[in-house]
Amino acid sequence: MQSLDGLKEKWNCNSTAHSNYDAASMKKVLNSRAGKQTKIAFRYFWASFALQILVYALLSHVAIKYWYDSTAVIPALLGIVIYIPFTVMLLKKFRHLAFMRLQSNSSSSIQEYVAGQRTGLESIVAFKKKYELFLIPLSCAICVLLTFKLYVPGGALGNPTGAFITLGVSLVSCFVAIWRENQKHFYNPIHELTKVLDEYSPGA
Repeated sequence: MQSLDGLKEKWNCNSTAHSNYDAASMKKVLNSRAGKQTKIAFRYFWASFALQILVYALLSHVAIKYWYDSTAVIPALLGIVIYIPFTVMLLKKFRHLAFMRLQSNSSSSIQEYVAGQRTGLESIVAFKKKYELFLIPLSCAICVLLTFKLYVPGGALGNPTGAFITLGVSLVSCFVAIWRENQKHFYNPIHELTKVLDEYSPGA
């Protein structure tokens, strides 16, 4: 496959003999580069979706096993409830992104496709950052509360220092992990898609 620079040189020539071939080749190159970036984001989606299923399973197990104890059931059910909107929105946003990928070979222009992929990733990471501002602290608190209740005599109230330390470490670890995953799965791909658009723009 020819390089993008080589295809752009042919694209800008006045010769019409190879115009259809060059247009198709350039679109193939750019679609491949854009698709590579969105695949990185989809790796996050599948890992996140598997983790959320595990969270639902564990919290459901706690709610069923300790159905007679409201101090265990209520936090477990609350954890399930706060994750449902996050799961639903991620499914919708990534489904839209996948649909655009399936349409990449349609009559839509290359700029529209790449710009659409970038907009889709920007929308996902914007939603993700806002929702996680309360999802992570609340889910960490629920996790600590249930862990201390089920495995530590006296629970969180009987061990406030240990509970707060555990909560603090959990919050720091989660937000550091989220920052790294946003950089790897969203901001870096968005940057690369922007480069593709810049390279393809007239006069680039």
